[in-house]
This record gives sequence, C-alpha cells and structure tokens, in this order.
Amino acid sequence: HGVVSVNHVLLMARWDRYFPDHPKRDMIASVLFRIPFLREFHLWLGCTDASKRTAQKILRHNMSLLLYPGGEQEQMRSRIDEFGLYLKHRLGFIRLAMEEGGIEIVPILAFGETRIFEQAPILLSFRLWLVKKFQMGIPFLYGRWGTIIPRKVPLHLVMAPPFKVPAFKHPPKDAVHACLNDYIAHVTEFYEKEKGKYDYDGVPLVIH
Repeated sequence: HGVVSVNHVLLMARWDRYFPDHPKRDMIASVLFRIPFLREFHLWLGCTDASKRTAQKILRHNMSLLLYPGGEQEQMRSRIDEFGLYLKHRLGFIRLAMEEGGIEIVPILAFGETRIFEQAPILLSFRLWLVKKFQMGIPFLYGRWGTIIPRKVPLHLVMAPPFKVPAFKHPPKDAVHACLNDYIAHVTEFYEKEKGKYDYDGVPLVIH
C-alpha cells in the first residue's frame, strides 16, 4: 500500500492500456465515500466501496476487483526499511474468492512504493487506534528534503502468478485460514524470487 499508494494511481491510469479485455473496479475504504466531494471524485475515477456486497456484485458481472487487503493498517505501518504487508488477519478477500466459485487472485507487488514517502512516527499508536475504531487512516508523511515532495525513486509494479482459490460455498473458518496461509506462502516465494531485480536485496518481507 505505502503511505500514499502512488502505485494505485498508476494502475488506475494505465489498466485499460495493458488489460483492455479485463474491466475492473477499484475498491477503496468506505470512509472515503462519507466525505463530501471525495465521494463524487472517487466515483468519477471508477472506485467503489470496499464492502462485501459491492464486491459480490462486481464479480458476478464478470469484472475484476483491484483491492488492497492491508488497507489503512498497512498504510500506517509503512516503513522504508522493510516490505510490509498486513495480511495475517485479512480473511475477507480469501473467503469472498472461495464463495464466488474459486476465483484466481493475482498479487501485485509495488517495489519502490515505500521509498517514495516515509511515515512519521508521530502519534502512531493513536493513529492506529483510529484505524481500528473508525477505519480511518491519517498518514503523517514526508519525502524529499523532509517535505511532502515525493522522492525520485523507481516504482515497479510486478504481477505474481495467479493464486487459485478453491471453490467453497460456505467455507469453515479453518479452511479460510489454511487458504490464507497458502496465499502468504505464494506471495513470499514470489517476493524472494523477484526482490534482487529491483534493488530489494537485504530488505525483509514482513507479514503483519
């Protein structure tokens, strides 16, 4: 995710050029649809509320979903010295894929995202509490020269092989947990294979 999610802007801008036969919708935090003007702006961009009901409708219309499972939790934990993913407690996207007939999940890793801006540690515990209580992330960021100007660093969006999720109309919790663990292993293997190509040797993958 990163502090700002610059990669999301690039994906929104270039998706149709690279994947013209795969229409998609971008799922974003529900709180953004409760703020005047931001709701209209994100609807204009083609974004939708990150709710299960909305996701089901989109998938049943044979469209892809672009989502960030880590969301605000991953945003608040963004660090320049690690490749952090907030996944261990994110069962919803796995359960949805199982219930909707065993959908393939294609992980996209954004090498360079966490180097564009850094997260200032100011009031971090309080801001994480706000995320937990209100699903609202408030990033305190800085970039070049300690300002809000982004750093000039390469940003590489790399797609991993699809991860096939088993179809399961009413999956029990242990099956969802097992599938999530397999997904994390899939992402980990891909990260370790690709990190050297993008100057990430020595940067650990940290799964929160």
